[in-house]
Amino acid sequence: MLSDILLTSPTKLVLASQNEVSRAIEFQALCKAAVKPAAIEVGTITVQNHCPAAIWNLPFEIDKHLTIAASRPGIIFFSSGSTGTPKGIIHSRAILHGNQPASEDEALLICRPASWIAGSKPLLQCVLSGARAEIVSPDADAKTVWELFRARRLTAVGGTVILWHRLAQTYRETIANLPNKAEYLQGVRSIRDPVIGGSVPPSSLLKFWKHELQSPLATRYGSSEISLAVLGTHANDDLLEV
Repeated sequence: MLSDILLTSPTKLVLASQNEVSRAIEFQALCKAAVKPAAIEVGTITVQNHCPAAIWNLPFEIDKHLTIAASRPGIIFFSSGSTGTPKGIIHSRAILHGNQPASEDEALLICRPASWIAGSKPLLQCVLSGARAEIVSPDADAKTVWELFRARRLTAVGGTVILWHRLAQTYRETIANLPNKAEYLQGVRSIRDPVIGGSVPPSSLLKFWKHELQSPLATRYGSSEISLAVLGTHANDDLLEV
């Protein structure tokens, strides 16, 4: 069955998931839009094989030494559209290379939508390196992530300023008052690579994680166009608090 549906208007044809359609309808009602989504049609997909049956019986050999050049197209990531119309960026296969084998306990937090490079690239890295992926819904309560900290199921956490702010707020309001709060603190301090990015973090937030929780955050910035971190700081860099 089709997992996506079409929204049509006099000027546009948009492919959207069912969840996105619900949001679109709510938004249109809020804005009192004149154009309404067309009827939703879901049908089966039939794939026709037009190759002669005999072609599948032809003898062939697999060249085990055959490789695809790193410069060839490998994957498309779409930009967020925060500064204009979203752009599809074609990256070479080199983006999938260079992943070193993960240590036995290595585990990454995946808490951002897979439609973003910050959500999909870590997933690919886990598959290619052998690291474990702890996947949490972007809408999940911050306490869910804190439970992963307490269970020491994470070694790398990359999140936005919003995520780290929510985690800090949950600590102050809930975890700091628990009799076993030491378990949560030990867990968060065991994270080897805590990273904050996406926007400029407030110095008060950085000071909280560094001084109160003794788990300093490193900052990294990049873009879908480059697909790499191009700017960053060390977690213990005092300039972060200026």
